Formats: sequence, structure tokens, C-alpha cells
Amino acid sequence: MEDDKKEDGTSESTVGKVRKVIAAVSTVKMVFVVFVIALPFLMLAALFMGAIGANNEDVDSGGNGDLSYNPSQLRCSENGFSICYTSFSKEEFKEKVSAYAEKNPGMKDFAEYSDDYYDYANSVQVNPELVVTVALKENGGNITVGNHNYWGYGCTNTGGGKDCNSFSSFMDGAKKVIDSASNWDSLFNWFAIGKYSYIGDYWENPGGSGTGGCYYASYIYPNNMPDRVKKACATGKNCSGSSCAVTTQDDQDAYSNYLVDVMAYFRKEVFGLAKDEGGVVPNIDPNIDDVDVATIIKWDQETAWKYLIGRATLDRHPNITESEMNSRVIDIEVPMRKWKSGTGNNTRTDTERVMQKITVNKAIANVWKAFFEDVYENAPDFVIGSYDGCYEYRPITNGTVLSPHSYGVACDINASVTGNGYDDRSMSSTEWEKLPETRAKYQVIYKGSPVVQIAHKYTLINGSDWNNGGHDAMHFSFISDWTRDKSISCQGKSYCS
Repeated sequence: MEDDKKEDGTSESTVGKVRKVIAAVSTVKMVFVVFVIALPFLMLAALFMGAIGANNEDVDSGGNGDLSYNPSQLRCSENGFSICYTSFSKEEFKEKVSAYAEKNPGMKDFAEYSDDYYDYANSVQVNPELVVTVALKENGGNITVGNHNYWGYGCTNTGGGKDCNSFSSFMDGAKKVIDSASNWDSLFNWFAIGKYSYIGDYWENPGGSGTGGCYYASYIYPNNMPDRVKKACATGKNCSGSSCAVTTQDDQDAYSNYLVDVMAYFRKEVFGLAKDEGGVVPNIDPNIDDVDVATIIKWDQETAWKYLIGRATLDRHPNITESEMNSRVIDIEVPMRKWKSGTGNNTRTDTERVMQKITVNKAIANVWKAFFEDVYENAPDFVIGSYDGCYEYRPITNGTVLSPHSYGVACDINASVTGNGYDDRSMSSTEWEKLPETRAKYQVIYKGSPVVQIAHKYTLINGSDWNNGGHDAMHFSFISDWTRDKSISCQGKSYCS
């Protein structure tokens, strides 16, 4: 439940205490009657119940989270149980969820729609494991909730079940939870600051699984419980609402840590990963001299992103932090034909081979090496008057999504002659020959020009290929501007749009 903060205790020290709580609330949560028959199930039920009650989202005190704190540019710095990434491929993820669903019939929809919410979660940089683990936390490990709201979304401490949202389909609910998580940089902050799960405004005594309060005191403070909480939750000091002691941010923080532990418990059950395992896919650091260019240029969209940013996605502009991208780029040297000092424009006598350092994504470094070497060898009348950069973490021009340059998959050359009017049309060799005899003639990039044809050979798209009214002939990219399928379709073509 989103805004009613709960504690999801997953640690060993919490299990015994949670067992006691289950016995006390068994009349409220009838689903746990079965579990009290046997100790192993009782232990699980205890953990699950601890996660259900105060995990309601109290719309009055934060709703889907206090979005005034929105670290969108600082997301996903954590490892381990990341709010942003899963280390599983779509096939691996589906296999894990399906296997768990076989033993837990209530998880049928989670298995059936796993491809859909996996793709959606990845498109907004959210770990799809959360769709499963939040639901298990909210429902005590036994998925039975109706109205397609398995995640306690909209439920509040004060309003209980009547405030819970209803969704028209499983995916409507799953997307709502994913969207809520996408505003936060960690599970802890999602709970602690965003208050997806809330301990409640007061230390209600005795409290409950839905209202929070003292019901969770021993779980969030298994050791060193503050005196003020001990006093508020002392036996016999029953209270409700504003007549009780006020909870603090420290209490909410402790409750949030407890919730993360509970979700980690379920994560271990479903995915076999401990709390500190399976965060961002490790950087792929191949020996770039061993990477087969012929293989790289066949990569489809998901495969390319898996190697470029560490996770498979169909998105054209996936989110990733600058610090993460900095670890995925490399400096390499590539040959460029450049002008010698002076004013001559003879490409045979007034140019020289220069090894230029460029910064690109490690995974496709060899593509750039092959491209620039090919241009130097097979486009003798093309001169790179200016190298204008490859990797640069920033949004696209006049936009908010990340630029292809942010992934180290785009390079710009000869920017000074891009706006010369040649980049939006094709030219025959005869037309090119008639251009004014200046250095600009040998730097021009246009539709079907030799350098563009070489780019297509390596599934690189050039800005002159764009047919949306804005041409940018200095720009070459491997992915993001277009999908990989479209880029691959340009191989062997002079023109591609």
C-alpha cells in the first residue's frame, strides 16, 4: 500500500517477532489462518503481514510521494536491490516469475504479463522486480486482492481499504506503481520521503496492520528502541489519532529500512537474489581489439542497449546517470585526414593523416575505429576540417531526453559546414565537382556522399538521412536517433530516410 508506511522486515532478527504479530491479527487477515498450521508458513506469513498494513498511500500526506524531491538526474546510484535495474533478461525474468507462480496460483497475472511490465519498467528506468516484490509485501505473500490493485495503491492509514484505487486491468495497476517508483533514486527514499508506505502520523496504540503506529514498533526498532517510542507504545496506554504521540522522520526512516528488508526477503524467494545482489548489470569491458565488428553491426535494439548501458530495452532514449556512463566510455585514437597549415585545398598535397583521440562507448569502439579508417582509406577527397566531439552527457538539443552523445554512440565532424545547404539534398559526382574550389568543398557532407555511404556500411546513420525537416549532416550515430532495425536496413544504400 503506497502511502501508509509499513515495515517489511526481512532480517532474521525480525522473523520471530513478526510471527507473534501474525497470531494477534489472524482474525483480521483470514488468509493467514492456513499459515498458522505449520511453522514454516507461519514464519512467511509473519513477514508478509508486516508488510501489508501501513503500506497504504495516504493521499493527504503525500500520495504517490513528495515529488518536490525528485532526483531525476541522480537516479540509480545504488547497487544491489536497485530501484532502477534488474540484472535479468526478459526471458530470465519471465522464467523466474512463472516458476514462482506455479507454486502460488495468485501470481498467475504476474507471470502472464511479465513481458509487458518488464518492457514498460525498463522504458522508464525502473526495476521490474518491484512489481512482484511490492505486491508480495502488500499481500503477505498470498496474492488475493481484487480490483487489480495488488500493490495497495491509494490505500491510506486512515481510510483503509475503501480508499484503495481500483484498476481496469493488471497492467493499469502495474504501470501506476512503476510510474510512482520512477520518481525516486532508491527504495529507501521511495518509502521514507515519497511515503509510498507510511508508518502513520501518530504512534497509535496498539495500532494495526492498516493503521500502523505501535503495531510496527518492535519491528522497526528491534534493538535500541527510542524511549519516546517505548513510552508511546507501553502496554495499557491505548490511544488513537491526535491523542497519541506524533511519529517523526526518524521513525519513518526506520520503517522504510524495515520495508526494504521485507521486499528483499521476497526478492530472494522469487528471484534467488540477496539484498545486495543483482543491481546494475556489470560494465562490459571487452578487449576492444577482440570485438567482432561484423557481429556488433547486427545487434538489434535490445542487444545493443544491453552492451551499451548494461540493460536491454526497446527505448530510444533510456535513462542512465552520467557517472554510470562515464564508466562505460573509452578513449581511442582514429585516423583522420586533416588540412595542413596554410590555405591550400589540394587533398593530396595539403592534407595529412592525424591520429585523433575520441571518447566513445566501449562496446562499439571498434565500429568507430573501422569507420574512420575506412573513410580515410576510401574517401580520399573527404577532409575532416574539425572534430566536434563524440561522448558528451547532455539532453538532446531543445529537448529533455538524453542525446545519443550521452551514450557515447554518436560523433560530430565538420560542424562549420553543416549549415551550407548541401546536407538536405543529394548530389551527383558531377554536381559536386562544380562546387566552388574551397576547403569547404572537401568537407561537405550530403545525402549519398562517400562518407555517408561508408557510414551506412557500419549501420551508422547520418544527419543527412533525416527526413523530418531538420538535417544535421555533421552527426553520425549508431543508435538512439533511429532504431537499430532501421539503421541496419540502410546497409548498402546511398540514401536512407
